[in-house]
Amino acid sequence: MSMRDGETLKAYSDRYWEIFNEINGSYDDVAISTFKAGLLAEHDLRKSLIGKPITSVRLLMDRIDKYRTIEEDQLQGKGKAKVIPQERRDSRSDRIQNNRPRRDFAR
Repeated sequence: MSMRDGETLKAYSDRYWEIFNEINGSYDDVAISTFKAGLLAEHDLRKSLIGKPITSVRLLMDRIDKYRTIEEDQLQGKGKAKVIPQERRDSRSDRIQNNRPRRDFAR
């Protein structure tokens, strides 16, 4: 079972757990490795699971919840103006622009 292109983490994890719950037994290592393998290669959760391995399904579910929340926040904010991260701003140009008097073009 693999994550489909364009599929949300919520949809993929819901599908995955529905199938996995039908299997009887304690197979944490199998659940973790197959879930990770099914994620898209560029998905941040997959990178996290490779960089910081986990050892139980409970920890996997906690990590999934964290990344689902991040994904849902990003999806809700897509229609809103993008916020420029503070470290990328050119503070000198911000000061110059903020010190200029504003012109009122509306009449």
